[in-house]
Amino acid sequence: MFGHHTLTQAFTIGSKLTVSVSTAHHDMHVYRDGKLFAHWPISSGRPGDDTPNGTYLTIEKANPVEMKGPGYDISVPFSVRFTWSGDYLHDAYWSVGEQGFSNISHGCVNMSPANAERFTAWPFLATR
Repeated sequence: MFGHHTLTQAFTIGSKLTVSVSTAHHDMHVYRDGKLFAHWPISSGRPGDDTPNGTYLTIEKANPVEMKGPGYDISVPFSVRFTWSGDYLHDAYWSVGEQGFSNISHGCVNMSPANAERFTAWPFLATR
């Protein structure tokens, strides 16, 4: 028995969103369609817990994510995963004072609550 079927599907691809993080300058640039859209202070991995260098695609986003590691077990709002080993761009209300000045995280990129909420609201990746 053989069959024949024609399937048609339509979809739209949204704006290109690119993020460039500088662990040395403690900031993050957000580009939409190649134009600077936002410039935010961040805190990244402290020495020994360095944020990985490289080019990444986002894997998933969630609100919240349960994060566990040596000395911490916390529910973190507005989180976007970029490595399978557990590195995220996320809300870090506890480090707002250090953002833009020093690196104190366990490897993640910490943002203010307002910036993390805004970042995760963009429809670049479906919520799990």
